[in-house]
Formats: sequence, structure tokens, C-alpha cells
Amino acid sequence: MSFSGQRTLAGLVAGAGLLVAYTIYATSAGLVWSADLRRVAVTMLVFIGVSVGVTILVQIGFHIIVAIRFAARERTGDQRRVDRLLSSEMVEDEMQKLVSLKASQATAIGSGVGMVALLVALACGGTPAFGLHLMLWCCGAGCLAEGTMAVWFHQRGVRHG
Repeated sequence: MSFSGQRTLAGLVAGAGLLVAYTIYATSAGLVWSADLRRVAVTMLVFIGVSVGVTILVQIGFHIIVAIRFAARERTGDQRRVDRLLSSEMVEDEMQKLVSLKASQATAIGSGVGMVALLVALACGGTPAFGLHLMLWCCGAGCLAEGTMAVWFHQRGVRHG
């Protein structure tokens, strides 16, 4: 698997874990049907902040592991050669840009579906907290779909058009 595919897969696993953790917390704390929108909003914001922090830490850890793997594979002791290989591996080419562009459509679709789900839930008499959770879960599902599509496109390739 390519470096970009592995990096995306690491982020995908972290994102899925965080979405599951939020879902477990929200359902056990009774936030899904809560009438206290302030509490729901604060909890969502806290989890979004935690998600940003965890994503940064996962990417830093991933890059450290890749650097160690490259250095161990080379075993020449030539640090400049290892640095050059790492730099060439991390450069984003046109294929990676196209994969990113194609995969990002899933997040846009997930966000749009989330907005419609929120409006439908409110129109059908659901609580605003439930609608907010629907929107968050749809956006999260869109992000997970984007990661899955990116890994898929990195493996199978992507064509213009």
C-alpha cells in the first residue's frame, strides 16, 4: 500500500474510533433525546476538539513510524539518503490530488444528507438534539466514506472524468 493510502487508513481508523466513542458516550449520557441543547452542543464541541487533537497525534505517530521503517529498511547509515527517500515519498503528486478531489465528494454528500436529515427529523416532531446528532453522524459517515474512497482509489487508481 502506498504512503498516502497508509496515512489515510490511519486517519480513517482514528476517525471511526472517535465516532464510535462519541456515539457510546452520547447514548449512555442520554444526550440523544435531551432537551438541554447547551449540554449537547458543549459535548459535541468537546468531542470535535478531542478529534482534532487525536488526529494530529495519530498523524505525528504515523510519520514517526514511517521514518523509523524507512531508516531500518535502508540500513546504510546515510541519513541524507533516508531523508531524500522520505521527502520523495511524501510529495503529493497529481494522482494523489485527484484521489483527494474525488473522495472529498463523499464528505459533501454526507454533510448535505445530514442537513436534510436534521430538517426531516424536526419536521416529523423529533427533538432538536436528535436532529443535531443525525447531522453529526451523517457528517461523520461522510468523512469515513471519504477515507474509504481515498484508500480504494489509492489501491485501484482513479481516472479523469
